Amino acid sequence: TYTATCTLTTNGKVCTAEASGVVKANSKPQIAVADVEVCAGVEATLVATGCSNGTITWNTGATGSTLKVTQGNDGTYSYTATCTISSNNATCVNSATGKLTVNPNPVITVNTAKICLGETATLTATGCNGTVTWTGGGTPSGSTLAVKPTAAGTTSYTATCTTSKGCIGTAEGKVETAPKPSIAVNDLTICAGESGKLEATGCTGVVTWSTGATGTSITVSAEGTYTATCTLTTNGKVCTAEASGVVKANSKPQIAVADVEVCAGKEATLVATGCSNGTITWNTGATGSTLKVTQANAGTYNYTATCTISSNNATCVNSATGKLTVNPNPVITVNTAKICLGETATLTATGCNGTVTWTGGGTPSGSTLAVKPTAAGTTSYTATCTTSKGCIGTADGKVETAPK
Repeated sequence: TYTATCTLTTNGKVCTAEASGVVKANSKPQIAVADVEVCAGVEATLVATGCSNGTITWNTGATGSTLKVTQGNDGTYSYTATCTISSNNATCVNSATGKLTVNPNPVITVNTAKICLGETATLTATGCNGTVTWTGGGTPSGSTLAVKPTAAGTTSYTATCTTSKGCIGTAEGKVETAPKPSIAVNDLTICAGESGKLEATGCTGVVTWSTGATGTSITVSAEGTYTATCTLTTNGKVCTAEASGVVKANSKPQIAVADVEVCAGKEATLVATGCSNGTITWNTGATGSTLKVTQANAGTYNYTATCTISSNNATCVNSATGKLTVNPNPVITVNTAKICLGETATLTATGCNGTVTWTGGGTPSGSTLAVKPTAAGTTSYTATCTTSKGCIGTADGKVETAPK
């Protein structure tokens, strides 16, 4: 209570009067705003409490005990709520400020992996300061994901980063799977000393051989394993596949033909030896290990036998030539002698380069024959010439005996 005294002096007389006023104080309004923490882009609700029987107004212009706000950027934001209460002809106000902390959402990236079908790709989420989870398949291990696609093409996988504040960021990674090339190489059996061709099939890219050669085929002449690599590039990814062919060499067939020597007109037998488990063909068209031939004229004749053996899908041949020497039969002549009965005739065989024998009688002496017929008439005698090669030639000689 407050008292006021009025003092008035009139004509030297001082007069006073008093009056009292009562002052009452309304209580200061109570108000509080709790701090709030959210992630960027997430709606936050600030609540003003304590303002009973009053009106709450926010510095944003909104009214009411709650304020819903969304901030896209991280940072700290202040929101003030004012409580207004009118009572006993007095309007009282009080304010409180709440702090909105907006935490950033994590920004992460995931790589794109290029692999060949059958390989395993690794996707890695980078930039996450929290926990990474994956969707889309694969085998996760923290910030990495192992993926092994079953078909060529592009597949996508999503990494989600969750921070300790519950803020979330996502990123997508891709796996580009290139088809694995196809390739096959045949096995091959060749004959020793010869060559054959290995073929690589099924490759739509570039074929490179372990010999350093390129192309779909190579010519080989040695035993061993030959590897062909198919290189195929798809969307910048190089994929390879290998296949091997085994080359085996069959031994060269063995064959020999012995030389033969005969006399003209005599049958000769040539024999091919060494061709076991094979087929023998002669250059005359005959088959078998022996060849019988007769040549009427002297000279040298060649006969070739070819041995053919088929084994391990390879046919190998080898040839040998035998020489047939045909020696000439000697050509001799014997004279005709004319004598008188009682005389002695001499027959002579000429042209023999061997040994002369006689038949028909008389007294032989090498190439001559002494004949003394006992009766008039004509008698014949045969000279046979045998050479050192065993070849034979004959001729007849006659003695014409006149009567005495």
